[in-house]
Amino acid sequence: MGEQIQIWILSAASRNVRQRPSPVMRPLRPRRRPTTPFGHDIRVAICWIGTNWMRPRKRICASRRRRTRNCVPITASMQFAVLKYENSERQGQPVKFIVGLLLGLLLVPFAAYLYFTGGSAPVATTDSDIPFETFFAHKALNARIAKDMPKNVPIQATEANYLGGAELYKQHCSVCHGLPLAPQTAIAKGMYPRPPLLFEGKGVTDDKPGETYWKIFNGIRLTGMPGFGKSLSETQMWQIAILLANAGKLPDSAKAVLVGPIGASAPAASVPPATSAPVFPTAVPGSAPPAK
Repeated sequence: MGEQIQIWILSAASRNVRQRPSPVMRPLRPRRRPTTPFGHDIRVAICWIGTNWMRPRKRICASRRRRTRNCVPITASMQFAVLKYENSERQGQPVKFIVGLLLGLLLVPFAAYLYFTGGSAPVATTDSDIPFETFFAHKALNARIAKDMPKNVPIQATEANYLGGAELYKQHCSVCHGLPLAPQTAIAKGMYPRPPLLFEGKGVTDDKPGETYWKIFNGIRLTGMPGFGKSLSETQMWQIAILLANAGKLPDSAKAVLVGPIGASAPAASVPPATSAPVFPTAVPGSAPPAK
């Protein structure tokens, strides 16, 4: 009797277990960017296979970013596959970063090379500026001048130096930087960048004489401003710098030199005598006259 009761209890328990409905598993949503041919994330695909075709032994979460209610049954082998996939993703991140960095370092110079060799760079004086061209050019020029310009002026601002500087300025600089009460020349209008008119407005009177001397001596690359370090003496370049630094308070004699013709204030001995142009013969002696 006791054995029959025990058998009946065990059969009823097993019947209840078999009749117990299996829990309804909610389908996991696929990612927006599929990474497998199945259209789902690899971890979701593994969990789906383990849920439908294998006997569930353990429950782990398919994704750590999902809530617990989205966990699906999975076997131990499937859990190992998920962990292996996550570890491979972590190990591949530095490699991807290094590859992307190398590609960027190669592609940027190559794109710049194509830009300049393909005829797209603005090289004409009528073209627009390259982005940030003016900003970086001024930064580089100001830093170089502040580093190398002389701090002390070796000559005094006397009338003689003003007169000498005015004559030199009129000969070498006026074609680009203009003269008082004179229109801008065609050369100055066609230059890039536009040369400043040094006798209109404040000019360079707010600059130190050493800065102007540095520009006269060295010139400025790619601007049309030449360097006079090999053609003028140090005193002559300082005379021009003194003249431009005091352009707003020049004596009348210096102003007269600026508005007068070139060479009018120079001594007569320093002006070379005028010579007539040589006359070349129209025909070689002894040759036959040209045929009519």
